[in-house]
Amino acid sequence: MTFYNLIIRFKSPSQSDLVIFERNGSRIIQELVLDDLQSYVFDSRREEIFVSAKVSFYFLIYLKHLRIQDITNISKIPRLIARELWRIYLLSCIKCLKPKVVITWIDNSQVFHWLSERCNDSEFMAIQNGARANVEIQKLKIPYSIQHFFCFGKLEEDVYSKLGFKVDHYYPIGSVLGGYYKYRNKNKDKSQYDICVVSSWRGNIGNGLDVQRTMESMRKMDLFLSRYIEEYHLSAAVALRSEANSNDRNIPVYGNEEEYFGRIYGSEVTLVDPVFANGNVYKIMDEGSIVVTFGSTAAREAFGWGKKVLYCDFTGLDFYNDYDQAILFRVDDYDAFKARLNNIRLMPYKEYRAETKDYASYLMNYDPDCPPHLFVRKKIEHYLF
Repeated sequence: MTFYNLIIRFKSPSQSDLVIFERNGSRIIQELVLDDLQSYVFDSRREEIFVSAKVSFYFLIYLKHLRIQDITNISKIPRLIARELWRIYLLSCIKCLKPKVVITWIDNSQVFHWLSERCNDSEFMAIQNGARANVEIQKLKIPYSIQHFFCFGKLEEDVYSKLGFKVDHYYPIGSVLGGYYKYRNKNKDKSQYDICVVSSWRGNIGNGLDVQRTMESMRKMDLFLSRYIEEYHLSAAVALRSEANSNDRNIPVYGNEEEYFGRIYGSEVTLVDPVFANGNVYKIMDEGSIVVTFGSTAAREAFGWGKKVLYCDFTGLDFYNDYDQAILFRVDDYDAFKARLNNIRLMPYKEYRAETKDYASYLMNYDPDCPPHLFVRKKIEHYLF
């Protein structure tokens, strides 16, 4: 039955030992991690609702989790109560599903954290899908609550522990996506580009102060890089961030991403559209001798493999990048930029790795003998069988 675009199913959700929480990212988990393991995708969006005696029974029991006394802004009370009731409904459905494991790709989902803290019958696992900037973490009003957290590196454990996040088990295994790429491409292609620029295009999220700061910083970096590439007659590729036909390709003030980079770098630089389905950004970075970006998580993944990487942040703030100076440049001066990039680009690779290997592992662990996707699968199997 459909009611105002809401699908109503007069039954309980079918039981499943393994539940993927949220449709977003579920394909990655199914194809890269689970393979032949059967799973059920349970989405938190208000598109489908289960109505049954069992769901209603658990819903009444879990009404004890409704925290009206925690709501201080009277004008927001109706919306916040509706939010809490929806979370209680989701908890009731999970109780009906009776999963042994609930896993998500959305590690920063507040709904997932809420469920993880209140559901003691299942193992809740989250896979980190992106680096969390200080500005994002500082906005959190409620700390993370995760039983099992597959994170990029020891950095997350140190930062999250200091902030009081409730994480029972940290597994600093690196990036599942990046690790899977290296697992399938053990022999690195010979570098085709002197420089790989990874776009930090913000997408169609408005033009607030946060967007203005980061886009202006990226523009300064791109202008410096364009000048540098022309001065030294270097080959370069730009890995765009938005897919060609997506809503994120065009944004206020800055226009079209492809046209933006074309104006700055000209026709001599190769612009590469992203294909999220196959993660081609990893191949592009692999083909570059050095990766330069404002704030892309992908560059941090490449740094973990051992690529030469430089983050350029001219915002004057620690909100977006607070990495060690080994990979971070902040000086708004072309001559200083040129000297820094020359130092990294011309440094013998063995010397560079000797200087950065430990820090790279701290930010993004990478162990070719323990691919992240296989580690996650083994952990899931431990609780399933």
